[in-house]
Amino acid sequence: MCAENSLVTERRKYENPPIREAICHFAVRHVDWQRRSAEEVFRRLKDRYDGMPYTAATGSILREVTAEDDLPTPSVLLMSSPDGTRLIRCAADHFAILTTPPYLGWEEYHARIREIAKLYETLFQDVRVAELQINYQNWFTIRAEQPDGEYLTRIPAALTPDDSRYYFSNGRYVGDATVVETFTSRFTAPGNSLKTLSIGIEVITAPPDAVSISDAIGYLPRLKKRVTDEFESTITDNARSLFKVLS
Repeated sequence: MCAENSLVTERRKYENPPIREAICHFAVRHVDWQRRSAEEVFRRLKDRYDGMPYTAATGSILREVTAEDDLPTPSVLLMSSPDGTRLIRCAADHFAILTTPPYLGWEEYHARIREIAKLYETLFQDVRVAELQINYQNWFTIRAEQPDGEYLTRIPAALTPDDSRYYFSNGRYVGDATVVETFTSRFTAPGNSLKTLSIGIEVITAPPDAVSISDAIGYLPRLKKRVTDEFESTITDNARSLFKVLS
């Protein structure tokens, strides 16, 4: 068994994962983004992301158009699932896939990432990926009088383990990736008996030369494993007991 302050490589599944938000972001090049591009993305995804789409350029709802319509090219297309828990953002220089609770697991999320990535590969044959990011935000609540150090293995050195209000971020290189960790601790409301701890973990990789969509997809499991390893190394068994380990 690894010590709690070492990098944990065991993958655990939780009944109540503390994931508040997950974002996968592709920075891309060589995308000929036109009005018709946004329309085609919309057409292919509207059955699954049939919440109200929004185009950032016009502030108007994207709709089926005809050749006679004189509409500007939307700089960004946003689409969501009907309940607003699954979102995508598409543009000339990036696309991103976001998920909020309920988090259904990496397999489901990975499939949605692949779907959007493959759509870009189909629509823009010369597209290249310059940077790939995976960002997980984890929140959980404890009693206000409990020291954060009972739940976190790493807290700001300048503060005592029972300090209950702070914001702290650090970044470091791990192999060919940059890992950024952000920790916050705050009361849920003035005078409240509870406080919220949050752990943000972002892993970023920028290949020396921009890579194909297929190559970028191949990076994803490794980046996700790094996110998992970092998260497990920041929490104690007290925190794991809140999430209820399944395996």
